Amino acid sequence: MAISGLMNNTLRWSANLKECLEAVLGLGRYQSVLLMEDQQPYVQVPDDIRQAVVIQSATLGWDAVTGEQAAGRPVRSANGAPSAGSDAAEMESLQPAPTIGAREVLLDIDLVVPKGTLVGICGAVGAGKSSLLSAVLGLMRLKSGQVALDGSCAYVSQQPWILNATLKENIRFGHSFDAKRYFMALRACSLHDDVTTLPGGDETEIGERGINLSGGQKQRVALARALYADREIYLLDDPLAAVDSHVGRHIFQEYIQTALASKTVLFVTHQLQYLSQCDTVCLMKEGRIVESGSHEQLVAAGREYAALISTYVQEEDEEEAHHWWLLTD
Repeated sequence: MAISGLMNNTLRWSANLKECLEAVLGLGRYQSVLLMEDQQPYVQVPDDIRQAVVIQSATLGWDAVTGEQAAGRPVRSANGAPSAGSDAAEMESLQPAPTIGAREVLLDIDLVVPKGTLVGICGAVGAGKSSLLSAVLGLMRLKSGQVALDGSCAYVSQQPWILNATLKENIRFGHSFDAKRYFMALRACSLHDDVTTLPGGDETEIGERGINLSGGQKQRVALARALYADREIYLLDDPLAAVDSHVGRHIFQEYIQTALASKTVLFVTHQLQYLSQCDTVCLMKEGRIVESGSHEQLVAAGREYAALISTYVQEEDEEEAHHWWLLTD
């Protein structure tokens, strides 16, 4: 019995020690965030009321916190002791976590988006497309230049999220129920068939405590939520990536071109087939907008965008020819 009690006490102390260590590490991480410099708002209102988004010579970045202090640990000398002595250890641990400025991601950005315009934004992975939308929302650090915005925003991210609530509550998101707007959102996002398959229709609870949805369904719920919110500016971050080509075509035609016809839309996409139907196209590369204009203008210019479209068309032709060969074989 004595040995059993000793073992239980040892295990209990080990568990408590582990929890204490995890708490210390967690507090250090919290401290590194709470002691960071507050971000100053930089988004202004455009001088021209006809413009929805205006970015002029803007360089923006994300906060970068590294090093030993970034994890909430005091800097120590070579012998392992606190550099300012043991009496200063507590004060040392409360020093603000250092930030290495802002890691510049967007460089010398110039973009003017008139109200009611559909802007297609394309480029390779890591070119800065998502960061451009974050800059419009005022989430980055402005190093130089100006960012102006006129109108309320709805943002649909690459990684959709849902509430642990009914499908209808996920779409309403706290707004009063408007039947016309609600069913328009369902139709534009091709959700009618999904609603009919749910055991309780749109009153079915979804999320961790309810019915699991696929990635494409979550994306369409997020799109419906944004449409139901009825904002003036829509920032769509590659919303068609998680859906198949048929549903993607429906969403582009019924959601972006029809339901958002009077709105300002910044549409990030890798689906190059839709860029010709945008009012303006921006090609991004390494954090810069390297080309901007209508689809026809950029193709006629014969630069990187034209090469990108030419490669895409050639690949589509080869795929179609291969598909036709399989059907006739």
